[in-house]
Amino acid sequence: MKPFVFVLTMILYTQTFAQWSKTWGEEKSFIENKGQFEELYAIPDRSPILYAFDGDKEDYFFTKNKLVFRFIQVKMKEKEENEYEEMRKFAKKGFNAEEWHRHEVEELRGKVIKEFITAEWIGANPNVEVIAEEPTTYYHNY
Repeated sequence: MKPFVFVLTMILYTQTFAQWSKTWGEEKSFIENKGQFEELYAIPDRSPILYAFDGDKEDYFFTKNKLVFRFIQVKMKEKEENEYEEMRKFAKKGFNAEEWHRHEVEELRGKVIKEFITAEWIGANPNVEVIAEEPTTYYHNY
């Protein structure tokens, strides 16, 4: 009897939670600027940012009369095929562990390429008011 009750309970329990769904990851939303975007994401003309979407490889910034897109690409340096041989060359030159570490950090550092596209609303109301709707239930830390 106990195995039957256990199996029945598990079936009902599983069916209840099978109806739940949640996609893993951050929900996409615009974040009100409270000073966090000026230093981190300075846009080319330094217009005050009102709201922004902070994406992985792209960001969107709203100002009073513009929408600015920032696209980010990271290009990594080519790595030596035989790292052991490279390490031996540096050891022969007299590099110590600290110098080798600095070399590795520099070698792993990628080149960040940022491109901006600005869309400006010509003839728009200069006293525009941006109204936020549907606030999210989570917060962001910067």
